Amino acid sequence: MKYNVHLYVGARVMIPEIEAENQQAAVDQAISLYQPESFFTSDDSRDGAIPDESILGALVDEQGDEQFERTTYYPLDGANAYQSPPDGLDHCLPAAKTPILVALEEFIADIDAVGVKNVAKEWPDLLVSYNKARAVISAAKG
Repeated sequence: MKYNVHLYVGARVMIPEIEAENQQAAVDQAISLYQPESFFTSDDSRDGAIPDESILGALVDEQGDEQFERTTYYPLDGANAYQSPPDGLDHCLPAAKTPILVALEEFIADIDAVGVKNVAKEWPDLLVSYNKARAVISAAKG
C-alpha cells in the first residue's frame, strides 16, 4: 500500500511593529496579516520565520482512496510544545487561558452545581480531584 503523508510542522513567525489597543487585538491583527506563502519558500534565510523541529501531527491518505474514507490524523508529541510558553517565558502562562485550565474551571463549576457535600457523600474520590483542580487553578492565577 502507498500513502501520502502530510506533516503538520511548527514555526515561530514574528510579525513586527503591530500597533493595537491591547495584546489580544495585536494577536488578531497579526493573524490577519499572516501570509504563509510569503514565509515558507525555498529561501531558508527569510526574516521573521524560524522553522521548528516540532511535528504537530500527520494526516495519512491511502492512495486510491478517492473519498478519503480511510484518511486518518495522528496527533504527535510536537503539539504539546505549543501548549505552554517557550523556555524562560513561564511568567506568560497566567495571562493565557489554556484549554486545560478552561476544562478544570468547568469541572469545578459542575461540582459546585451538584454541591460539594453531595459529591463528598456520593463520590469521595471525585472530591479529591475537585480539590486538586482548585489547587491547580489557584497556582495558575498566581
